[in-house]
Amino acid sequence: MNQPFTDRLTLHMPEQRHRDRLFELYADPRVWRDDPVTRHTTVDQTTQLIDRWRSAWERDGIGMWVASSSLPADHGELVGIGGCSIRHEVAWNLGFRLRPAY
Repeated sequence: MNQPFTDRLTLHMPEQRHRDRLFELYADPRVWRDDPVTRHTTVDQTTQLIDRWRSAWERDGIGMWVASSSLPADHGELVGIGGCSIRHEVAWNLGFRLRPAY
């Protein structure tokens, strides 16, 4: 699969190599102020989330993306996540989370 990109973002299928940066995003209380129950408190939670995202891609051919910056000033920095998932085989769930700096 070609890696989608724009002038500002590059999208990656989630991989365990993204785990530490994703944990920072999912553990940040500023990101989860409106949904504190979803906030991660262990890296294992993030590892399992990545596994679920990858399973969704394999099963449905669609899922969550990891977005990183394509801008020269912060090239490769994690911006956030976004995408969609199929819930209970009947509904699409569109979601995203961005690091506060973005």
